[in-house]
Amino acid sequence: MRIVLIIVTYNRRKSLEGTLRAVMEQTRRPDDIVVVDNGSTDDTLSLLAEDFPNVDVLRAGDNPGYGTALTLGMRAYPEPSVDAYWLMDDDSRPVSDCLAQLERAATEVPSASVVASRGGTLKWGLIRHLKEPAEIRRRPRMGSQLYAVDFMMIDGALVRRPVVDAVGYPRSDLFLMFEDVEYGYRIHRAGLRIGVLGRDLMVRDCLGKHGEGSVRTPLWRRYYKTRNHVRVALESGSAVFIAGCLVRQVRYFAQAAFARDRRGTHLRMLASGIRDGVRGRMGRTVEPGEV
Repeated sequence: MRIVLIIVTYNRRKSLEGTLRAVMEQTRRPDDIVVVDNGSTDDTLSLLAEDFPNVDVLRAGDNPGYGTALTLGMRAYPEPSVDAYWLMDDDSRPVSDCLAQLERAATEVPSASVVASRGGTLKWGLIRHLKEPAEIRRRPRMGSQLYAVDFMMIDGALVRRPVVDAVGYPRSDLFLMFEDVEYGYRIHRAGLRIGVLGRDLMVRDCLGKHGEGSVRTPLWRRYYKTRNHVRVALESGSAVFIAGCLVRQVRYFAQAAFARDRRGTHLRMLASGIRDGVRGRMGRTVEPGEV
């Protein structure tokens, strides 16, 4: 397979360096490596020029968001020049045989349109991330290495080129958050299959900082999770998906109501996220780190 790695970065020079060094140590390296820079103001570009001169660099402009950056990188390698895209965040490091295992699984199960390290299910509209190997291995088998899921974590996923032909690229108007569920949901609804390996092959710094649905999640991130989930649910036209979204927002409000500090701000950000999602006010509406 001809595989292109696309890494999205923004003002995280040290994390990006660690990720790229882990990529260079892969037992099976990607055929091309592209870093899409979302307007970094630190010395990210100097690092790339000096230490990684063989890495292609695309400049996305003034932080247009994760989906926009991924789309820019994927569009730079159109069919038939690539068989699959390996998509990655700048703060996740693949284990040494990560790509080799992903490619092996994809080769064994040609019907798997996406092969990922992590994913989850959408049952009765409720989003559930499968974190433990025991949870994953209860899912239907796909070949000897993969387990069927309803959506994947984009970070570390191997996405075959035909996915783009069938459903397009990750959404650009979400800015940040919920891209995984939205893109996976779109892929799944198109009748394409998504498989995950039995264990995560990525070391993810982001989970240590924010968790998943944790009260530690910065409020601006919670705003985007709420707004984007509401918007995607409404656009889906699925009563079940909308009901699942409602349950999730009630859970968020309950967490905010019992927060020890900044309770009012937390509640206002959630309310703003719901309002903007309903109105379709998308894009970069709250600055990262602002609240």
